[in-house]
Amino acid sequence: MNIVRLFKKRRHTIMVWLLVLIMIAFLGGTALQQVLSARGPSNKVVATFDDGTEIRAKDRVSAANELEVLRAVGGGRLLQQTGLNGLIIANLLFPDGGTSSMLETQLKYAAMQGNLTVSEKVVDEFFNAEEIDPISAWMMLNKEAYKYGASVSSSNALELMKRYMGENAATMIKRASRKMQTPQEDIVEVFAKMLSVVNYVDMSVRNSNVTAKDLQAAAGFKNEKFSAQYVHFPASKYTDQTPEPSQEQMKELFEKYKNFTDQSFSSDNPYGFGYKIEDTVKLDYLVVQSDDVKAVVDKPTESEKEEYYSDNKSKYTREQPKNPEDENSEKVEVTQPYSKVIRQVENDIINMRKDALMKDIFNDLTDIIEAGYEDRNLDNLSGDQLKELSGSYKDAAEKVSKKYGIKIYSGRTGWLNKERLTSDRNLGRLSLSKERRLPVNIVKLTFSVKGLEAENLSEFDRKTPKVYENIGPLENMWPQNKALIRVVDFKKSYVPEDIEVAFEITGSLINETDAQKEFYTVREEVSEDYKTLAAMDTAEQKANAFLESAGDKSWGEFLKEFNEKNNAGLTIKKLSDKSRISQLQLYETKVKSGLRAAGRRAYVSLLKDHNLYEAMYKIADGDLPAKVKVPSKETVYAVQSVDITPAQPLEDKMSEADRIKSVYSGESALVFLNPENIAARTGFEFTEDQEQQAPEAQDEG
Repeated sequence: MNIVRLFKKRRHTIMVWLLVLIMIAFLGGTALQQVLSARGPSNKVVATFDDGTEIRAKDRVSAANELEVLRAVGGGRLLQQTGLNGLIIANLLFPDGGTSSMLETQLKYAAMQGNLTVSEKVVDEFFNAEEIDPISAWMMLNKEAYKYGASVSSSNALELMKRYMGENAATMIKRASRKMQTPQEDIVEVFAKMLSVVNYVDMSVRNSNVTAKDLQAAAGFKNEKFSAQYVHFPASKYTDQTPEPSQEQMKELFEKYKNFTDQSFSSDNPYGFGYKIEDTVKLDYLVVQSDDVKAVVDKPTESEKEEYYSDNKSKYTREQPKNPEDENSEKVEVTQPYSKVIRQVENDIINMRKDALMKDIFNDLTDIIEAGYEDRNLDNLSGDQLKELSGSYKDAAEKVSKKYGIKIYSGRTGWLNKERLTSDRNLGRLSLSKERRLPVNIVKLTFSVKGLEAENLSEFDRKTPKVYENIGPLENMWPQNKALIRVVDFKKSYVPEDIEVAFEITGSLINETDAQKEFYTVREEVSEDYKTLAAMDTAEQKANAFLESAGDKSWGEFLKEFNEKNNAGLTIKKLSDKSRISQLQLYETKVKSGLRAAGRRAYVSLLKDHNLYEAMYKIADGDLPAKVKVPSKETVYAVQSVDITPAQPLEDKMSEADRIKSVYSGESALVFLNPENIAARTGFEFTEDQEQQAPEAQDEG
């Protein structure tokens, strides 16, 4: 076919392509770019949401640009001014290792002070969650905010910018506009999107897990008071009168409560009985007592003290009025004369030398114990390998003790649960300290051991320890002893086969008063609980007999007669101006119990008081005197009177309810903004061939 014939046959197609080429030639590269963009890399699908929405490369570029805009106007700093939710959002969108560590510490400290209700577990889960890059987090939160209509208008956003930035708002916007080559109105619009995210999170978590009924009860109970007078009959007074239970009786009680852990109070278990064995660890320990080290360090000479004072005068200052004759005059710092601080100088030098010697001692201990590791990387060793390669704590203690002339205590504990370890007089208060970090207590360190993981360590605390891995040195705040420990074995919680299960629970043996082995037997605990039940029946009979004998008589006069006749020794006791304990207060205490080594005891004590107070309230409007049985207290009460002081008006309650709502939203925010939960809610996933590109965090400072 010749060229002329081909042209005649395809002339329409050829003319169309000629027109396209002429258009491209006329418009230049822009048109060509538009033609090619539909198939170019910027249009490639790199991720999806679960509703089918596709995210293209150009969408992520746009989101990254928006974050750069927010950085340019100080978006992270502005978020931090909006409250706790803003702080957490800023941590996601503008991550920084130092800031994250500081936020984690602040959250835990606020919880310990009662200013925030959040469990340590939730805080750790947030900071240990699989990270998502800021661009993805920004896209996910924006999608949710848009979906649920939590938008903030540009005009409102501009007003808020002026409120937060003051007179600098206009300047900041202009500067960001020039830097990003973006119109000022677009800068404000991006800021509005950020505020929409904050608004969405606030709405989502503000009322989480807290009902209006809970809030009113908590606010009302705070102001509502009651007083009561009673005579109590504790079961403990009558257990010695109770015969030993039979094998069948113990077996029946064991079967009823074997799936409960001790002090698991509920309607099905009002006494809190429980025979399920909790998680336990067995520890090796090396303890060096501060006083022993102080006793061997050289005391400073007079010239050493004078030299130290001369080099450290800033340590020995105090404030005093600028005008000695006027105590209210301006305060100035003055250096105290050497003669007045000579004892303090000597103690400071001794403590400095003590700390240096302590460091040498524990370095030597560690070197001896870990000598078998040679050049092996600890991270690559399993627990079994560490057990095989690690040296003996006892041998290390003997060698180092001989070298320095100091007693080093070594030993191995029995099976300790969290409560027993917390109660150990030598180990229970040990913790790992880091600069500008809350100390990590020994319970959290040991029960986080790999394989057990009944506790979670934050990424800022230390790596999860393995069996036979040295932990420490740990220290007490008071007395200032130091210790090195390792978990040599652990057992996860289990239901014992029968009442014959027994094991050693010996703690640390350091002082003479510690020198005895202890054992736990299920049989003994079941027997004691059976006697408590029988003794409660006796206590109830005694209370009934007392009330029947008292009749309408004055209790003060009647008690004298009753005690003489029955050799009873009963007295009238009082509860004065007690506040009811709400479920929210119980929840708050339970949450905080994880932040303190002895927290569980505080929660159980509060729960028992709650049960007693509620029992008193129930009979307040009935016929008094009356009997009250409180199983969690293992006591029966003969109650003479209950007087209630009503709560303040409702408007006062509402103010308190708002405060409570704010305090309780903290945990919800951390759960809601946990990166793994955000990804799960939106169904965000990268495509298989697309690796998640997480830009490096940039400092806004």
